[in-house]
Amino acid sequence: MKNVAEVKFPDSMVMKLPLFGEAGVGKSSLAKRLCDNEFPSEYNATKGSGFYSKTFTVQDHDLKAVIFDLAGQERFFDLDGLYWDGASCALPIFDLTRRNTFQTLVEWIDTFRKKNPEAPILVVGNKKDLEEFRAVSQEEGERLADKYDARYMEVSAKTGSGVEKVFKKIVEMSILSKLRAS
Repeated sequence: MKNVAEVKFPDSMVMKLPLFGEAGVGKSSLAKRLCDNEFPSEYNATKGSGFYSKTFTVQDHDLKAVIFDLAGQERFFDLDGLYWDGASCALPIFDLTRRNTFQTLVEWIDTFRKKNPEAPILVVGNKKDLEEFRAVSQEEGERLADKYDARYMEVSAKTGSGVEKVFKKIVEMSILSKLRAS
């Protein structure tokens, strides 16, 4: 099998990357930290969806990720299919300090998998900076990811710790997935 270093890229490549999970887990904050290196001072719930764009350079080629920040409120759940149909990969996100956001992630991932059975998934535990309030262990996150043949990482949108690494990893996973399919 080829690795990322052996990929022959087109001049430009665009990938569709949805972020999903319950309200308040930090999806918008992660996207804002990645794209603008900012952390919002106030919480504002996403209504419907938000869009971000980030270009990654891999092997001297630009890969543009169109990031779909999906609202976490239940009333928007049925609309999410419009945003994740044909997704290249996905970042399901939960809040490490709120166990219920971890427990409901299964429903989000199952729904995504129905539309995108082969798309790589990287499960993200956010708010690592609040370690003293942790309600989900790293082992639990890893077990959830294993259930979906996915990867698991923990980040802090607030401090920026691990944010760029997560996005670079999912881009790499998406590229390798496309290689296996070709």
